[in-house]
Amino acid sequence: EGTTIKGIFSERDALLKINADVASHVDQPIDSLMTPNPETLDVEDKIAFALHKMHVGGYRHIPILKEGALLGVISIRDILEYLAARINAEA
Repeated sequence: EGTTIKGIFSERDALLKINADVASHVDQPIDSLMTPNPETLDVEDKIAFALHKMHVGGYRHIPILKEGALLGVISIRDILEYLAARINAEA
């Protein structure tokens, strides 16, 4: 318990598990719909490693941990915005 990540509920979970059948899932606990034991990254991991994990796993979001505790969630959009800003800064 505590800061342990039990799962993640993503857009993919909503689309694949709920889809248009929202009414039948309204009273279900979120843990019945989330992806259990998601892949995570450490706050010190490189962006290339995040991109690789996202590509190989087909993820668009990955929880970020610091010393085993959840720090946040990074998305592919976050990474692309960061890279675009770096490219623009160098130009």
